[in-house]
Amino acid sequence: ACFEFGKPPRRTKTCTPHPVPPAAVEAAAKRFEAAADQLTVYVVRQRWLDATNYVALQLDGATEVVTVPRSLVRMRVRPGTHLLVASWPGGSTAFEFAGAARQVLFVELRGSVWAWGSEYRFEIGEPSSSRERAAGLRLIADVG
Repeated sequence: ACFEFGKPPRRTKTCTPHPVPPAAVEAAAKRFEAAADQLTVYVVRQRWLDATNYVALQLDGATEVVTVPRSLVRMRVRPGTHLLVASWPGGSTAFEFAGAARQVLFVELRGSVWAWGSEYRFEIGEPSSSRERAAGLRLIADVG
């Protein structure tokens, strides 16, 4: 699925390698509500130096989602400790996080793409600023 982001004349088109959730699912996800018996994790990917790479996310060695610049992923998982791995051409990084039922956690995937390579890292996002950034992004996957 393809979508555009940015403002004219600098609009950029990007495409995901998999179908994206319908508008109704995106609207529900962007209410940023907790789930009664699950931990809700939003992976926010939006940085000005991150403009080209597909970055694959793998949760607990099983679920895989491929992210694109200016994208959002919602994951609903069982409470407890989880491992999130990001892989891109030339590298990978891992991030362990933990949470409880009815908790909403924002994880920022911060990346820089240069002519000589790319680098990404995960950081726990500050809820209000991450939520604000996430509201303007395209939901490309809804896991769980």
